[in-house]
Amino acid sequence: DVPGVVTLVAALSVWCLMLARNLLVETREIFTTARTYGPSKVLKHYVDFWNIVDWISILGSIPLLLAWFSYDGAVAAVNDAADKMIREGTLSDVPALNELYLLVDDANWANKLQRYVLCLYPIVVMLRLFKSFHAQPRLALVTKTLVECYVDIAHFGLVLSVIATTYTVTGTCLFGQDLYYYANFQRSLHATFRMILGDSDWDDMSTVGLQPAGVFHWTFNILLRTIMLNMLLAIIMDTYTKVKESVGVNAETLNSQAKEIWRRFWGARNGSWVAFPDVMDVLESTAVKILEKEFVDRYRAADGALDIEQLMVDAKEMMDTDESLVSMQHILEALPSMGWKQVNEMFTGARGVYEKRYPPPS
Repeated sequence: DVPGVVTLVAALSVWCLMLARNLLVETREIFTTARTYGPSKVLKHYVDFWNIVDWISILGSIPLLLAWFSYDGAVAAVNDAADKMIREGTLSDVPALNELYLLVDDANWANKLQRYVLCLYPIVVMLRLFKSFHAQPRLALVTKTLVECYVDIAHFGLVLSVIATTYTVTGTCLFGQDLYYYANFQRSLHATFRMILGDSDWDDMSTVGLQPAGVFHWTFNILLRTIMLNMLLAIIMDTYTKVKESVGVNAETLNSQAKEIWRRFWGARNGSWVAFPDVMDVLESTAVKILEKEFVDRYRAADGALDIEQLMVDAKEMMDTDESLVSMQHILEALPSMGWKQVNEMFTGARGVYEKRYPPPS
């Protein structure tokens, strides 16, 4: 199947190129962080949840490729053994058949391993999508809500697990002799989780005894399904409300952000808009020149690294006293093609972000 092989090779090549790009980006970010803050502070300033997800997606490709090549090699070994038996006419030879069956068994296990590894990789891809959603305020509501309430959910989960484990043991003792899905702790735990979601078999449970099954069923539904699940929803919804208020009603929608991206892209093509990478290069070079001229030498460590934290504290104090590090005039002089409208829009947005991050004292 030549078209199928071509499609597979093309898809695998694109995937490997994307992995190589991610590896290059993350490695460059590590070196940039080391240059900026010093090698001893890389862990502090680089390691966060999303960077960990990026590295899991990169390193997770290794077992995925190994499992795929292992399965492909096992299938090739089965095909070679079968072809050899056909050529030599040993299809009825018992030792040859036993060897073939062993190879088929190895291929079966390699296939299972490949599927087990493969089923985990979409979860990593999903987390990387959440990282992309994090860049859009309204799409980031879900991820920000989970980040904000994970501590409360962890403590709540501890209480929930204690109660669920208690009912798991109770169900095993009460129904284990008569119902197969309560026969041991593992099956009972699965049945308990199903009951939390509303999947319970009252008819089978009542055969053990109406009174004990009724007490078990009533207390379970009141305590776990009614109280605990609603408490979990209350924790999540309370955090969601706070996160939504922090985003604000004027946050960009996906549609407006797409229009803004298109406007900037088309403006950069026809020369009416200066691309942000060019603006950032000018901002960084201009800010560094001003800072070095003013006071950056005071924050040089013995190894030549910059004490960015203290520098940013002093820079914030300068901004609080209206001493601009980089003015509109600096940008217009460095980028004559940049219109006043874009400069004003950029500085207005930067001021809004600054006031949101450092609100004035009330």
